Amino acid sequence: MERRDLIISVILTLVGILFIVLIPLSTGTRAPREGWLITISPRTLPYMMAYVMTAMGLFNLIIAARAYIKAPPASKEKKIKVDIFELKTVIIMSVIMFSSVL
Repeated sequence: MERRDLIISVILTLVGILFIVLIPLSTGTRAPREGWLITISPRTLPYMMAYVMTAMGLFNLIIAARAYIKAPPASKEKKIKVDIFELKTVIIMSVIMFSSVL
Protein backbone atom coordinates (compact mmCIF):
# COMPACT_ATOMS: atom_id res chain seq x y z
CA MET A 1 0.00 0.00 0.00
CA GLU A 2 1.09 3.50 -0.67
CA ARG A 3 0.66 6.99 0.59
CA ARG A 4 -2.47 7.53 -1.49
CA ASP A 5 -4.11 4.67 0.42
CA LEU A 6 -3.49 6.60 3.62
CA ILE A 7 -5.01 9.73 2.12
CA ILE A 8 -8.08 7.89 0.82
CA SER A 9 -8.54 6.14 4.19
CA VAL A 10 -8.42 9.42 6.07
CA ILE A 11 -10.91 11.03 3.68
CA LEU A 12 -13.27 8.04 3.90
CA THR A 13 -13.15 8.09 7.70
CA LEU A 14 -13.71 11.84 7.90
CA VAL A 15 -16.64 11.71 5.46
CA GLY A 16 -18.20 8.89 7.53
CA ILE A 17 -17.84 10.93 10.72
CA LEU A 18 -19.26 13.98 8.95
CA PHE A 19 -22.34 12.01 7.91
CA ILE A 20 -22.80 10.70 11.45
CA VAL A 21 -22.89 14.32 12.62
CA LEU A 22 -25.17 15.53 9.78
CA ILE A 23 -27.80 12.78 9.93
CA PRO A 24 -29.70 14.19 12.94
CA LEU A 25 -29.77 17.62 11.32
CA SER A 26 -31.28 16.45 8.06
CA THR A 27 -33.68 13.61 8.95
CA GLY A 28 -36.66 13.67 11.23
CA THR A 29 -37.78 11.13 13.75
CA ARG A 30 -41.15 9.56 14.08
CA ALA A 31 -42.79 7.57 16.81
CA PRO A 32 -42.87 3.81 16.21
CA ARG A 33 -46.20 2.13 15.64
CA GLU A 34 -47.66 0.29 18.56
CA GLY A 35 -47.13 -3.45 18.60
CA TRP A 36 -43.98 -3.42 16.49
CA LEU A 37 -41.03 -5.30 17.94
CA ILE A 38 -38.41 -3.33 16.05
CA THR A 39 -38.45 0.44 15.90
CA ILE A 40 -37.06 1.71 12.60
CA SER A 41 -36.85 5.41 12.01
CA PRO A 42 -35.82 7.30 8.87
CA ARG A 43 -32.35 7.64 10.41
CA THR A 44 -31.67 3.90 10.69
CA LEU A 45 -30.31 3.19 7.19
CA PRO A 46 -28.17 6.35 6.94
CA TYR A 47 -26.70 5.64 10.38
CA MET A 48 -25.89 2.06 9.42
CA MET A 49 -24.21 3.20 6.20
CA ALA A 50 -22.25 5.94 7.97
CA TYR A 51 -21.00 3.57 10.68
CA VAL A 52 -19.98 0.97 8.10
CA MET A 53 -18.19 3.60 6.01
CA THR A 54 -16.37 4.95 9.07
CA ALA A 55 -15.39 1.44 10.20
CA MET A 56 -14.11 0.57 6.72
CA GLY A 57 -12.11 3.79 6.62
CA LEU A 58 -10.55 3.13 10.02
CA PHE A 59 -9.76 -0.48 9.13
CA ASN A 60 -8.17 0.58 5.85
CA LEU A 61 -6.29 3.35 7.65
CA ILE A 62 -4.73 0.86 10.07
CA ILE A 63 -3.70 -1.48 7.26
CA ALA A 64 -2.33 1.37 5.12
CA ALA A 65 -0.40 2.87 8.05
CA ARG A 66 1.20 -0.48 8.86
CA ALA A 67 2.21 -1.02 5.23
CA TYR A 68 3.50 2.55 4.92
CA ILE A 69 5.63 2.22 8.06
CA LYS A 70 7.08 -1.13 6.93
CA ALA A 71 7.85 0.13 3.42
CA PRO A 72 11.51 0.68 2.49
CA PRO A 73 12.72 4.29 2.85
CA ALA A 74 13.23 4.72 -0.91
CA SER A 75 9.54 4.26 -1.63
CA LYS A 76 8.56 6.83 1.01
CA GLU A 77 10.42 9.59 -0.87
CA LYS A 78 8.43 9.20 -4.08
CA LYS A 79 5.98 11.97 -4.72
CA ILE A 80 2.62 10.40 -5.49
CA LYS A 81 -0.17 12.55 -6.80
CA VAL A 82 -3.72 11.53 -6.03
CA ASP A 83 -6.03 11.98 -9.00
CA ILE A 84 -9.72 12.59 -8.68
CA PHE A 85 -10.26 9.27 -10.44
CA GLU A 86 -8.47 7.44 -7.63
CA LEU A 87 -10.88 9.00 -5.18
CA LYS A 88 -13.89 7.71 -7.11
CA THR A 89 -14.79 5.20 -4.40
CA VAL A 90 -14.90 7.93 -1.79
CA ILE A 91 -16.91 10.19 -4.07
CA ILE A 92 -19.40 7.44 -4.94
CA MET A 93 -19.89 6.53 -1.27
CA SER A 94 -20.34 10.19 -0.39
CA VAL A 95 -22.98 10.66 -3.08
CA ILE A 96 -24.83 7.54 -1.93
CA MET A 97 -24.72 8.66 1.71
CA PHE A 98 -25.77 12.21 0.89
CA SER A 99 -28.68 11.04 -1.24
CA SER A 100 -29.86 8.65 1.49
CA VAL A 101 -29.72 11.38 4.12
CA LEU A 102 -31.92 13.66 2.06
